[in-house]
Amino acid sequence: MGNRKGKPGFRRKSVCRGTVLLALLLMASVSADNQRAEVEALRQAADRGSMMDQAVLGNLYLHGTGITQDYQQAFYWINRAAQQGGAFAQHDLGYMFHNGYGVSRDYQQAARWYHKAANQGFGPSQLGMSVMFALGQGVPQSYVRAHKWASLAAVHMDQSAGVHGVDPGQREAAIRYRDAVAVHMSREEVSEAQRLADAWQPQSPPQDR
Repeated sequence: MGNRKGKPGFRRKSVCRGTVLLALLLMASVSADNQRAEVEALRQAADRGSMMDQAVLGNLYLHGTGITQDYQQAFYWINRAAQQGGAFAQHDLGYMFHNGYGVSRDYQQAARWYHKAANQGFGPSQLGMSVMFALGQGVPQSYVRAHKWASLAAVHMDQSAGVHGVDPGQREAAIRYRDAVAVHMSREEVSEAQRLADAWQPQSPPQDR
């Protein structure tokens, strides 16, 4: 092992440590033959039960990154990783249910999976929960909770940057959304939302196998 050099592509040990963006960017930098080899190696690691490898493989299928987009395969791998507790996969599963990608659109299921990831501090899912509470999609409509989750997303979005599809600029988007929600709230409601955000504690993420 050591510092031995190999062909560019996925570094599965890094992926299992959560370096998702590196894996995805490297995917675009290799030849078609190497891409197929790396996907197969990633699939083997996912078959062995690695939560992060399952999440990355599912995300590649979901967005068609380096491989043909396939929602059925995306759901299969993302669901396996989400069931193990991976926030990245839980968010993608919520995203699929929210938009009806490969599954019937189901706001309750979207909220369920967004909430699981949001409770681990995953910024995009926290913003997703804010939107769902603001619109009453899959949850009772509540501007207080929408404001709370947008505030948390603004804090955690930068920490989620580097995951495929998460732009660092989304922190500003979360702040703008929080401020837009606040227009519909009284001062007392804003204070309650801030209190809830301050009292929030993240759940510990699961350990990958």
